[in-house]
Amino acid sequence: MWRHSSRNREGGRRTLDRIIKLTRARGYRMGLLVFPIEVQVSPEAIDLYRRVYGITVRDDALSGAPQRRLVEFAAARDVPAADLLLAFRAGQSTLFLRNRAITYDPVHPSPQGHRLAGEAVQKFVLAFGLDSSVHTRTQTQAHAR
Repeated sequence: MWRHSSRNREGGRRTLDRIIKLTRARGYRMGLLVFPIEVQVSPEAIDLYRRVYGITVRDDALSGAPQRRLVEFAAARDVPAADLLLAFRAGQSTLFLRNRAITYDPVHPSPQGHRLAGEAVQKFVLAFGLDSSVHTRTQTQAHAR
């Protein structure tokens, strides 16, 4: 379903490194949020994609390996990271977009999924002091210009 290649991962890492460098150069703090795709959430989701939609899903879809790699990547750069996989696994079954026009969408959350993600994001932002009420000295100077 999704190609996992070291080339794709390396390109993503380079892009994230550039974002981290730019954010720090401008005096902002950042955090990394890692969202799951639907087939990572439950065996039932894997079965749905395989049986109903005829989509090939890797046997290791539930492993959480992509999330672990991203969290480790962030930690190595001293960037706080939150993996939303467990929050989505604990949630209800309608966390991804479905309607008459969209039979399946493994990436975009439904309104319920957005609510669950929003709650997790709020906890993450507050836990790491990333909310907008807290500024670094550089940020305050940049806003004064």
